[in-house]
Amino acid sequence: MNNFFHSGAILLFIIGLMAMTGSCFYSKKEHEKFRKYSTSVSTGNFLGDILGVIVVGLLSIFPWYINKIIMLFLGVLFFYFTYLAYIGY
Repeated sequence: MNNFFHSGAILLFIIGLMAMTGSCFYSKKEHEKFRKYSTSVSTGNFLGDILGVIVVGLLSIFPWYINKIIMLFLGVLFFYFTYLAYIGY
């Protein structure tokens, strides 16, 4: 495996670990704070702004337990991608 894919696999592992940890501590109280303060999203990039509005909009519509499941699923999915990068498919 070359260094580029190795760095990407490590990054996916870290992101997956953070998503799984974040989903463990994501509560209804945190979700209400997210809904209250996530009205304006700006990245300075047109495509990033559109994507940010879509993601933040969807996450603010869903109930907190659905968001928690989505974060946990993404963490597991990133762990699986890391596994595929090291073991192969």
